[in-house]
Parts: sequence; C-alpha cells; structure tokens
Amino acid sequence: MKHLSSKLIGALAMLTVAFACVIALPTTAWADTPDVMLRNLTSIADVPVQASSSQLTDNYGNTYSSALYISEHLGWGDDDRDFEYILDGKYSRLTGILYVKKGERDNGTSTVNILADGQQIYSSPLMSKTSKAVAIDIDIKGHNILHIDVNARGGVALFLADAGLYRVKPSEADPVNASGQNIFRMYNSRNGEHLYTTDTNEADTLLRNGWKWESTASVPRSGDPVYRLCNPYTGEHLYTTSFNEYKQLSSSGWTGEGEKFHTAGSSGKPFYRLYNPWGSGVTAHTYTTDTNELNTLTGRGWKSDGVCWYGLW
Repeated sequence: MKHLSSKLIGALAMLTVAFACVIALPTTAWADTPDVMLRNLTSIADVPVQASSSQLTDNYGNTYSSALYISEHLGWGDDDRDFEYILDGKYSRLTGILYVKKGERDNGTSTVNILADGQQIYSSPLMSKTSKAVAIDIDIKGHNILHIDVNARGGVALFLADAGLYRVKPSEADPVNASGQNIFRMYNSRNGEHLYTTDTNEADTLLRNGWKWESTASVPRSGDPVYRLCNPYTGEHLYTTSFNEYKQLSSSGWTGEGEKFHTAGSSGKPFYRLYNPWGSGVTAHTYTTDTNELNTLTGRGWKSDGVCWYGLW
C-alpha cells in the first residue's frame, strides 16, 4: 500500500529508539494463583463477612491468609445462607479451602453446595467441629452465575479461605468453528494496540502481561497465508496476504514475522483493514469484521485498505 511506504520512510528517518517486536514467551508454567479473589466480588444475595485475624486458624493448626465467614456460629437453630456472584463466563476455576475455626465448641454441622447456572457442581462433606479442612477446586468454565448455598444445622462457624477465581485463558477456549482454529483479538490498553494471533501460548502470555482478550473468531487451518510484520520503531503489527507488500516492508526496515495464519476464500467472513491518516505507530491501522465500525471509521476519515483476510463463519 502506498501510504505504508511513504509513512515508513519518514518514521525511519526521524526515530532513533527501537521498540522490541519479539513477544517473550514463558519457559515455565502459568503460575497457579487466582486472578481474582472472591472477597473482591460483590455477592448479589447474602453478604459474607471477612474473617478476623483470630478466626484464620483451624482446629489442626493451619493458618490462612484470608477467609470469608460464611456460616454463623449460632449454637442453636438453623442458618441457611446463599451467596451469589456474577461470572459472565469469564472464569474457568474456583479454588479455596473450607474449614472450621479453631476452638469451635458447638456440636452442630454445616454443609456447602455450589451451583453454577442452577446446576449443582459441588457438595461438601458434613462439616463439624472435628472436621479437617477441605480443599475445593471446581471447574466453572462457561458459567455465568455462581451460587454458594450454606446449610447450618445447629451451626458451626464455617469459613471459606483463600477463595479465588481463575480467568479462562485463550488456550482453554472452545473452538468457534470445529473445522478451523481460533484467532484471538488481544488489546493493549496502555498503547491502544490490537494484535491477532492463533498461537495460544502467545495469547496466554499477552493476557498474563495485562493485555485484554477482546474476542475470538475462526480461520482455516490451511490455505493462502496471512503474513505479520512488526515495525521495530513504533511497535505496530501489520497483517497482509500480499507477499509483495510483505517483501517490500521487510526490506524497508519492518521485521517480518512470517506466516501467522491462513485466510479462507472470498465466501468467508471478511476482516477489513483500515488506515488512520492522522494516526501513528500502533494506532495507524485497525482491523474489524464489523461493517458498522468500518462505515463509522471511514466516515471519520479513515482509509479502507479493503479486505485483509477472510475467516470462517
């Protein structure tokens, strides 16, 4: 594209500091720590109470960093509680530890049932003053509402320690199209960049480093290649199916990253490329399948480069 070559010459002439184009991929496994602690979400039903420091030890000497007080110490009668959280399908796991606090003297019992979208997915053993702590690790992938139902009979003080939620990672996403492979649209809110990748390791790494996973589409597993380049002077990534454009930009200072995925035929879902004549760096181009977004941006002066590649419906 002509505007790429002219803007590139000016950028290379003026800029002296290069940006790293290489995304550092991890050599170790994803750290097994929750992304969100349950205590930081708001229950839309009953509200659990934060445990005090004196309540963070169980009868067997185990101490916890934080806990939710989910069952009242009554000493009489019953205490049925319900806690409910909105997940919006963003999380894959719930982990935590159920325990009875040290010094519990009541002879009552408590149980916990956990439901996701109305379906029971966990039931605790009967918890009494002599019960050992119980670790929970529950699959909640794809669910929108998490419901914690606490039933106390006579009452023991029951706590849920270190309860946390793990976000769904791109590598855990279900396929959008069974015959294709997922392509992830990642967004860096710090500089406004969008990046497309079918590499789940790359997508997971970006998510871990603070990028937002905006959406998932599908592209074929074979076909004409889509090439990706990075401008080392601005950090911008650019996509093209034109090998001539890829060669031209590579010889002009861009870093060629090779074939990244494949395009479907013209009957597929079009991904449009637009150029912002007032933008620079990572904001110079954007890509969209949304014709409303396409029309809005071109109405504001963006230039359409046409269809960049085709995905699967």
